[in-house]
Amino acid sequence: MNKQVKTIRILFVDDNQETLDTYEESIKVENDSLQEESMQYKAYKALTYEKALDILDENRIDIAVIDLDLGSGFTGKDITEYISKRYSIPIFIATGKPADFDSKLIGPMVKVLNRDDMSLFDEIKKQMQSKLVRFFSKNNGFLEQQIVEFFWDHMSKNLSYWEQYTIDEIDLVLLRHTTACLNEKLYVNNYSEKCFNQYHPGEMYIYPTIKDKHHTGDIVKKNDDFFIILTPSCDIVNKKYDYYVLARIINSSCTKESFYPIKNFAKIFEVDNKDKEILEPSIYFQDLISVKKEEISEYHRVASISYPFLKM
Repeated sequence: MNKQVKTIRILFVDDNQETLDTYEESIKVENDSLQEESMQYKAYKALTYEKALDILDENRIDIAVIDLDLGSGFTGKDITEYISKRYSIPIFIATGKPADFDSKLIGPMVKVLNRDDMSLFDEIKKQMQSKLVRFFSKNNGFLEQQIVEFFWDHMSKNLSYWEQYTIDEIDLVLLRHTTACLNEKLYVNNYSEKCFNQYHPGEMYIYPTIKDKHHTGDIVKKNDDFFIILTPSCDIVNKKYDYYVLARIINSSCTKESFYPIKNFAKIFEVDNKDKEILEPSIYFQDLISVKKEEISEYHRVASISYPFLKM
């Protein structure tokens, strides 16, 4: 039986044709070395900013390799910003002057490689092995598969229902409905004797926070102390409050009686907790404080508890 070959589509952007040809030749050499494996590479080449955008919009690109200086007034930063608003793919900036790239854009998904000594395909392989990159991939990634299944199993059977309404912000309405249905689908286990799927502790948190203001379920920090906001969301939304009610987060090994454990807290937020490690943290409901709403800004928002866990 022949193995199913996965094609990794790479967009190369450079204003030098010889450089693009070198990339394409490297692709051929790499593919020859992968004959016994289930992965092959395909090159898409763009000499200009405009051509790069056309390729991105017309093809399901997996990775972009971009020259920093593209001439004609555009740079690798411009394409990086374009991609970051529309696509979820890794980006490599190939340049002989790495220090010239905007450091604010650099991160796990945007890497700057020195053109003179980079091991491009080694870096590409690392990125394609990432579980998150595969999950969000437009080329049969798990999220894409779930959305396609949802469309055919549910929405395609209800088109007449939705078409009869004139709804303001229909995109937001359908997005909420889609996420609610996907959550229901993933919540229920139809393939096991267990009725419901088990959740991973990491699903409990939203980090960085999405809401632009302090809200119910936010985990906040002041000095070395952590708290969770308990003020009901209906009061915050309707502005029927003068104080925020906070419960202290403590180490559950302390001799406290009324607490609720927060699993995986220290591991997830270790970047915010370098000086004081909290092991097996818990919400201590007996230690409540009130904070005036005009003083809540003194409490730094670390993360939020996601809604399915907050309502529990």
